[in-house]
Amino acid sequence: MVDKKDSDVVSYVLGIVSIVMAFFNSPAGLVFGIIGFIQSKKYDCRSYG
Repeated sequence: MVDKKDSDVVSYVLGIVSIVMAFFNSPAGLVFGIIGFIQSKKYDCRSYG
């Protein structure tokens, strides 16, 4: 299974990519931001169980 630490890193990297892409291409920044948000919430419930 995916470790909580790995999913945090993926979410963090996608967040940074979305900020950078928002300066050059707004739709791409929005897409990466949504993917990062979904990734951060997807594995959040596993840390409590």
